[in-house]
Amino acid sequence: MYSESWLRLYFSGIFYELALNSHLTAKEIAHYVDQTWGVCYSESGITQLLYRMGYVYKKPKLVLGKG
Repeated sequence: MYSESWLRLYFSGIFYELALNSHLTAKEIAHYVDQTWGVCYSESGITQLLYRMGYVYKKPKLVLGKG
């Protein structure tokens, strides 16, 4: 089991990463968490975790460029 201080660091690290960088898929976020923290999530698992953390999925809109 993880200590409370480790969990705080873990969740604040995920919040910080998501605030700084755009990830388009849950798979990208799961890969980041695995590489950084060594915690493996499936796509549905990371989606559920993010939902519990207050995040919601918003599909990116296609914006056509001029030209």
